[in-house]
Amino acid sequence: MRGTEETLRKGKGDDTKPKPAQKVTILLEERLEDGTVVVEKREVSFTINEGEALPAVDMTVCLMCLDEVALVESDARFAYAEPGLPPTIPPNSRMQFEIELLKVEPAETAFDQTVEEFTIKLEKRRQEGNSLFKHGNYQRAVIIYQKIISRLESVGLTKGFSDEKEKQLVVPLKISSLNNFAAACLHVEMYKEAVESCDKVVAMDPDNSKAHFRKAKALASLGQLEESIVSFQQAQRLEPKDTLIQKQLRTVQQELSRQNRKQRAMYAKMFDGLSRDEDAMRSAEGAKDEERTSQNSWFSWGKMLLVLGAVGALIGIWWSRSS
Repeated sequence: MRGTEETLRKGKGDDTKPKPAQKVTILLEERLEDGTVVVEKREVSFTINEGEALPAVDMTVCLMCLDEVALVESDARFAYAEPGLPPTIPPNSRMQFEIELLKVEPAETAFDQTVEEFTIKLEKRRQEGNSLFKHGNYQRAVIIYQKIISRLESVGLTKGFSDEKEKQLVVPLKISSLNNFAAACLHVEMYKEAVESCDKVVAMDPDNSKAHFRKAKALASLGQLEESIVSFQQAQRLEPKDTLIQKQLRTVQQELSRQNRKQRAMYAKMFDGLSRDEDAMRSAEGAKDEERTSQNSWFSWGKMLLVLGAVGALIGIWWSRSS
């Protein structure tokens, strides 16, 4: 998945491998596929499996032992993806990473921090996600926002934080992260996830215009046009001067009207066909009735002639006997 991996120096043993949620410090050098160094060797610290590092680096470090040095070559999708990192890293670039695992620290929990420390750290991560979003790296942004939301939801109305502190710091961060996640989902066609994320925002903040707007766009992409119009109208009510909302609402309304006209025309054509079939059936039945009537008439005349013939014969017999 990451590409090729080569161990340049063995580490201390399997028991020193980092585990998810542990913080690690590595020495990292980044190169293009041809070996050109684009980021000089430097120390980098991040939490395993939290989306804080490039996927290729994160996944490689999970398999490394303390003091191990590895060289990994990665596909673009596990490095800087389609956008790259202009001007130094072109779009869709395969990358080489030389990694030395220097330090592994115990996993940190929300309860090891104050609410301020907890939210400051996650806000920093959110800004990293926003930077990736702005550079078009939507997949990595989605991963980061997901991790932040997961951390925030794991503490719920946190046991270690007062309700008032949570209301002031945690809830606003959760709303922002959910909104960011929905925006990124729209770019990677995760429309159902975008709708769910917006619904969570609206549950906490019913007048959040961004959530209504993004939910409307996601519903439109899912083909749920009537529901989309309702959400667009809610967004418009909150932001009556927003021309983008007005424009997209008109677009969805026009599409719904077009689909309704097409559907009506289809039904009209279908019922017209049924009417023609019914007329043809009635004509055929009418022809059969006429034929039966004609046959019955000939049968009646035939019976009358037979009766008249019999009467005539009887009269003839009686006349001959009388004379």
